[in-house]
Amino acid sequence: MTTYLLRGIALGLVLVALRVSAVTTAWSYQADIVSFHQVVADGAGGCGIIGTTTNGSLCVVRLNSKGEEIYRYQLGVSTYGILTIGKKGMVFSEVGVPPYRLIYADAKGQSIVVSSPGYNLLNMMMPTFRSQLFDKKGFFAFALPIAPVQQKLVRYLNK
Repeated sequence: MTTYLLRGIALGLVLVALRVSAVTTAWSYQADIVSFHQVVADGAGGCGIIGTTTNGSLCVVRLNSKGEEIYRYQLGVSTYGILTIGKKGMVFSEVGVPPYRLIYADAKGQSIVVSSPGYNLLNMMMPTFRSQLFDKKGFFAFALPIAPVQQKLVRYLNK
């Protein structure tokens, strides 16, 4: 009886061990961004980023599923952040001298202003740097070195 019980426990432990997931690094991204303010997963392994560059200005960056930069936009003054992002494109805001603008950038790196001339955005509609670091395939994390001060974004996959 004890032998069967021990075999059952051993089999259960093996089955549990087989179900435990591993995490692997898919890619990392480090450019002239010294501080990440917002990272939003696009659901396909890429993401949108709002960050401060080494020269102190804000920029919007889109990375594809390989961690390659496919879009970059230097913001004039400020932003309320990335409102939405998906496989086909992302929408973000640019705040400066009114009118404030909504900008759509497609997955190929082309962008257009979509807000109407003469109208400002409503502040209550903006996410204000709400990040979404997880999608169905993995997650994003920040690597913060002690020196230099430059951060790195790392994409991990659930295996």
